[in-house]
Amino acid sequence: MSINPTDRSEGPFGCHPVFTGLEKIGQNGQDMARFVGVSPPTISKWRNGHVEIPGEVIALLTLILASFVEDILDQMPARSESADWNFHQKAGLEAAREDLAAQEKINHELQPASVRAGAIRFRYWWNGRLRNQMAEMQINEARVAPAVSFVGSAL
Repeated sequence: MSINPTDRSEGPFGCHPVFTGLEKIGQNGQDMARFVGVSPPTISKWRNGHVEIPGEVIALLTLILASFVEDILDQMPARSESADWNFHQKAGLEAAREDLAAQEKINHELQPASVRAGAIRFRYWWNGRLRNQMAEMQINEARVAPAVSFVGSAL
């Protein structure tokens, strides 16, 4: 039994909902390629169903989508009060959640070794993402500290 659905694309391997879910939350093919460590044309071939996707990559992308959806949901109360959180963004988030649920049903057919390998790769991705966020915060603090001390001394 193939793990690739064939009803959503013209290719023989179908299209996985994880791709549309990632697109709905603002991740393009280049972002996905960077997450997985492949070229954008490879993502395009996978998305269009022309090449079969390794199970490990399916598991990785599913976990990344779940992580992004969770991040958005965590920010939702603060964003819902502001003008930048509109109906279309809420609808996009809900659609991405539906794609995630559909992908998780498909993922039940993955081999346990593929799921494990994808989870390990996700941990590296997630830790790298946190490391990058921390470095960005330190850079921002380094830029803000001299400005704050200058303003404080001028007063």
